[in-house]
Amino acid sequence: MAAPAPPNPLLTSSTADSSPAVQLHPLVILNISDYITRHKLRGQKGPLVGAILGLQNGREITMEVPFDCKYVEREDGSILLDEVFFKERLEQYQTVFKSPQLELVGWFTTGQPSGPEQRHLPIQLQLQTDLGYESAMLLLFHIALASQTAEAGGKLPLTLYETIWTNEGSMDIEGPERNQPLRFREVPHTVEASDAEMIAVDFVARGGGNATAVESETTSAETKSNENGKGKGKAKVEGTEEKDELYLNHEEEEHIAGLQAKANAVRMLQTRIDLLLSYLSSQPPSYLDDATTPMSAEPPPNHEILRSINALVARLPHLSAANSIVLEREIKEAKTDAQLLELIATLTDVLPDIRELGQHWAQAQARTAPVPTLGTLRVDKREFGEGEAIEAGGPLR
Repeated sequence: MAAPAPPNPLLTSSTADSSPAVQLHPLVILNISDYITRHKLRGQKGPLVGAILGLQNGREITMEVPFDCKYVEREDGSILLDEVFFKERLEQYQTVFKSPQLELVGWFTTGQPSGPEQRHLPIQLQLQTDLGYESAMLLLFHIALASQTAEAGGKLPLTLYETIWTNEGSMDIEGPERNQPLRFREVPHTVEASDAEMIAVDFVARGGGNATAVESETTSAETKSNENGKGKGKAKVEGTEEKDELYLNHEEEEHIAGLQAKANAVRMLQTRIDLLLSYLSSQPPSYLDDATTPMSAEPPPNHEILRSINALVARLPHLSAANSIVLEREIKEAKTDAQLLELIATLTDVLPDIRELGQHWAQAQARTAPVPTLGTLRVDKREFGEGEAIEAGGPLR
């Protein structure tokens, strides 16, 4: 068994009397993810740092717009923000977002889940002491946890920290005193999204899924063509055809998004059910079932949780029985409509064949039918004279 990791010396164990209420907008998470992806795909070296703009009203903070920043490396290997670039870019963003006027509320970078490191201190001190942003917070994005928390219900791979000046073994100090060490304290946050952001996030998620599928299929097609060694021209044509087949229309994207949402809901429900089963299986046997079981157990069961589980189980039949008849009727109607549409489509497909069969049948009947016998015909007197008659099939006189 591995030894537990030592505590982070930059984190303080003290608790705040009133923690700030931080609202994190999805645009911040999307942009930071985009910066990290571009940084990795371009093969760029060095850390990734940026600033976060938002609003602050007392202890209420909203983080709305991020932007990446340039940095300069000092002789000792530590990094600082390029103040000229930072001030110019900050002024540009504040000119764009001036109603309401956004201000700098924090900065972001990448780091380990254990918390801030020594390399994060220079920029934090620069923002608080040199640039005058004493309440600037740190958003630490954990790249190592990004793949582990991608499933439904997973925690976001990021942590927010506020800074305090502490005196070792003494109370926290609110003001920036250079003779006191700087410590970080984790701050809870919530994700707040507006209607426009929800539409944008949904569009980006659907577009990103299609782009990933096209890239993976094209890459596999090129790899297969290179292994076969049959030339580049044919491989490009085949890869283009596969790429064209992967585009989805709007209805298909909506259908896939709905199925994905249902799959995530079912997966989360299964996770919660497994959690309840695991909790119930860990409970000691009840003395009501076995009289020899002692009434006192270590640790004692949580009766409040057990009552909640019992109430949930008792409520399940009432939730499903109320709409079962209506649901069955809707399922039958949908099935009947689908079968009717399929039958109409089949009849539409066979109509040309039935029409062609009728034409061939009429032609065959015309050839095989016997010649009718007309007998004696009475001809109009205006044409051949009064009372004249001819035999059927005979010559006209």
